[in-house]
Amino acid sequence: MSDAATFTRISTAAIRVMIKAEVASLDVYLPYARNGEPVLYRGFDSQLSAPDFQRLQDHGVDHVFVRSGDLRHCQQAIESKLGKILGDPLIAPEDKALLLNAAGTVAAHSVVASGVSPESISRSAVIVDHVISCVLTNPSVTAHILHMAGHEQSTASHMQIVSTLGVMLGAAVFGDDQEALKALGFAGMLHDLGKLSIPCAVLNKTEPLTREESALLQQHPIESIRLIGNDPTVCAEARRIILQHHERVDGRGYPVGLCGGDLLAGSRVLAVVDAFHAMVGPRPYRTDLSIGAANHAMALQAKRQFDPDILSQWLQVCERYRIDEERRTAEATAEPGQTISRYEGATRWRCQQVSVKRPPRRKCPPGTVVRCIYAGRLINATVTPNDFGSPVQDVSRGGMCINTAHPMYRGEIVHLRIPGPSGASWIGSMVAWCRQHEARRYCVGLQFIRRLAESEVSRCSAVRPMGGMDQEEAGVLEENDLALVDSR
Repeated sequence: MSDAATFTRISTAAIRVMIKAEVASLDVYLPYARNGEPVLYRGFDSQLSAPDFQRLQDHGVDHVFVRSGDLRHCQQAIESKLGKILGDPLIAPEDKALLLNAAGTVAAHSVVASGVSPESISRSAVIVDHVISCVLTNPSVTAHILHMAGHEQSTASHMQIVSTLGVMLGAAVFGDDQEALKALGFAGMLHDLGKLSIPCAVLNKTEPLTREESALLQQHPIESIRLIGNDPTVCAEARRIILQHHERVDGRGYPVGLCGGDLLAGSRVLAVVDAFHAMVGPRPYRTDLSIGAANHAMALQAKRQFDPDILSQWLQVCERYRIDEERRTAEATAEPGQTISRYEGATRWRCQQVSVKRPPRRKCPPGTVVRCIYAGRLINATVTPNDFGSPVQDVSRGGMCINTAHPMYRGEIVHLRIPGPSGASWIGSMVAWCRQHEARRYCVGLQFIRRLAESEVSRCSAVRPMGGMDQEEAGVLEENDLALVDSR
């Protein structure tokens, strides 16, 4: 069906602001069907006057319809004139916020709909620059975006608002450090990109997730980085923030279980605003919370899920923008069940390292080391050396567990030189899981793929997409290969 034959629902407030900004080249239709289509209310090319917004409000009409193609042209016009609009003193801060949020949501949707491309990243970069400018020079504009945080909860709008809130909190934490704020803005715009690879049935499930579904969901930060690929606009700092945005200061987060000082300051900022926006919007498995109730619930998670100093600064940001007037009454009236959002619930999303049955594993004697060569890794997101030796904790015919000084991520490909009774063998493997078990030490589960010829060792491989391999390929090692294991 063509854009000319499809309609998009839009708020009357958005139409009013577009008319004021002189970008409303569209016909407006009332939400009353006649012969299966909305009824024309005001035609752009006719001599009819602009919509009577007061009359619409008096009749309880807060949304109208426009043709999808017309709206797309208007959105492009908003993006091209956004700088001028944000600098126009005759346009109210609330209206500027609506247009900035709309333009950002469209930019985020372009990433969601068409994937990461130079064009979609460029559009996102322009929006991030405008957000940073507003936060630093005209904070009343971004304060209104916080008011709108719970109005829409699509993936694109979530990414846009988290980006904006991240820059707002980032300005309190980092001051006017442009590089830090840009990394936060980009991380917010792209942090949930990996959820596009998760079935909607899992994302919208109202019942508790199964072990396998939880493991799949916990891969989405890694999948986001894989989908971003090698785009040079997305800096290494933004990539690491995305990887860590579901880690917790108490070490119970995912995908690795980092804690405390191992977490980037930017990821601790993004964790706060990401959880906040999830709580103030409706979810299939719970109702939405007010701003005050959400902040109260988050305060209960200080030193557990959230960095207490950064969380304190977030609450101060809310107070400074005068948007937390509900806090005192919400704290007094909130029911016990409201205080912890299922969005962060450790029981529902706790990391399950193993989702398949492993072959029997054998402990390795102290000093057993394998050589590891990265063949496929997340680009500009990890600091693990390309070639390193690693102690082996245990091994089976289908995989092994090694100890490393740096985190590794599911789907990355590692070539292993494994000692054996008749000489060393090269085995291709995939990172299946990784968890921090003490300060800057990690346990990494490797799943064997196949034996490698010497000529294949230096060959690069692509990071496996979400889900990795369907099942463990037990039997890559023969029984006599396990002679490196000393069971005495």
